[in-house]
Amino acid sequence: MIKRKLVRIRLVNGYYSFGLINDKTYVTFFDFITKDENYDYKKIINKPVLFTNAVVYKQALKTNDWELLGEIEVSDSLLEKRPYYIQDIINKELFFIAYPPKYDEMNKTSKENCLGLELMTVSYPEHVIDRLNHHFFNTELKWGSSLPFWLIEKLNDEKNS
Repeated sequence: MIKRKLVRIRLVNGYYSFGLINDKTYVTFFDFITKDENYDYKKIINKPVLFTNAVVYKQALKTNDWELLGEIEVSDSLLEKRPYYIQDIINKELFFIAYPPKYDEMNKTSKENCLGLELMTVSYPEHVIDRLNHHFFNTELKWGSSLPFWLIEKLNDEKNS
């Protein structure tokens, strides 16, 4: 077990979501919300993981929307680094997978092999809040371009059906 910082993130409608600061860059977000300001945040680590991505969280902690709750003990498996995908910005048919620990090794791959992976990007606090609000409350996305392609395609399919 290892200690990591936990943050509470203010969403719409008086709800809160939670993020676990894995290291200096990556934050894991959980598929769970509550209106209870006094929720026992130590239970969060038992909730399903929604996504993990790089976030400018030090900037986030300067806002009223992100609150540092304290440290919590978590298992090493929760902190396990996952691969991310990169899509070429010029040739949208080119995909690469970047592997931990430093993410400096990238291998060309197919679009299909990137399904379910997160886009390698650095998100600002408002991007994360936008994504969480959309996930939990189906609010309109302002920052859709920072989402993984497979999630954008799913949202477009839902919108067109």
